[in-house]
Amino acid sequence: MLSHGAGGQQSAAFIKRIILKYFGNPVLNSLEDAALLKNTPPDIAFTTDSFVVDPVFFPGGNIGDLAVCGTVNDLAVRGARPKYISLSLILEEGLAFADLKKILAAAAARAKEAGVTVACGDTKVVPRGKCDKIFINTAGIGHMLKNAAISPANIRVGDIVIASGALGGHSLAVMNARHKLGIKADLKTDSAPLNKMTAALIEALGPRVKAMRDITRGGLSTVLNELAGKRAGFEIEEQKIPVLPAARATAALLGLDILDMANEGSIVCVLSPDAAERALRIMRADKYGKNAQIIGRAVEGGKVLLATALGVHRLLRPPLGDVLPRIC
Repeated sequence: MLSHGAGGQQSAAFIKRIILKYFGNPVLNSLEDAALLKNTPPDIAFTTDSFVVDPVFFPGGNIGDLAVCGTVNDLAVRGARPKYISLSLILEEGLAFADLKKILAAAAARAKEAGVTVACGDTKVVPRGKCDKIFINTAGIGHMLKNAAISPANIRVGDIVIASGALGGHSLAVMNARHKLGIKADLKTDSAPLNKMTAALIEALGPRVKAMRDITRGGLSTVLNELAGKRAGFEIEEQKIPVLPAARATAALLGLDILDMANEGSIVCVLSPDAAERALRIMRADKYGKNAQIIGRAVEGGKVLLATALGVHRLLRPPLGDVLPRIC
């Protein structure tokens, strides 16, 4: 079902029940955004991703720059400096060369901004109707930063949780474009390469940066539940979560929970309490982290609790599927 690829509870169950049955191994089983390949001096992070967003052009971006940013960010939140990516294209017969050139130009611009080299790729063309314009597959490798010690296993009660950017813009921009809702709010993707910001955090704070995840499919609620575990859960303050006013109003209008929505230029970072204020300054000095906020802390219990504006707590669960499949 579409929900099996949406990043929520059904995706997680599918991966554990089906994928790991055939391929489970010590490298894969951690289910991080990028695999850590040790004993390959220097240690290397390795990731892969596929992009099937519909529509391929949306306010603020397109599938090309989304593919590069998504791959770069998966390496960055693992504690790596991205170096090389692959870019493979599955093209539908009839795709306009003008559209393809716009997509490739956007991908090239983002690769230059992130400082990565497109080192290899592949191109296939399928008959009309057998693909939705263009699908992109990527792989990425990067060198682990010297002071990186990124793992949910490092999280302890009392650690601080920071969100680097305002939430909701990407999902709502794509939804508005896909379904032609005609909403006039200033909605656009937040897609951005975050590797320079994450590298600055790790270089300045080292092991005090405990864990990072980019807030993509399944949104903030899914990411926090993925990070929570035996050692700690989280208490998040709803009023401190950064959300752009246009996104908040649009989500309310559509009856959607912005905490379940995908973002392509925001991360969650869990840090030692003594590093929180310095981390905020580092993030806010980066153009993609100017909305960074401390949103909560790690607590006992292994669950994710949301302290609402009404002064009560509710259990924050990951969505079963996704309100908008094919978001990336």
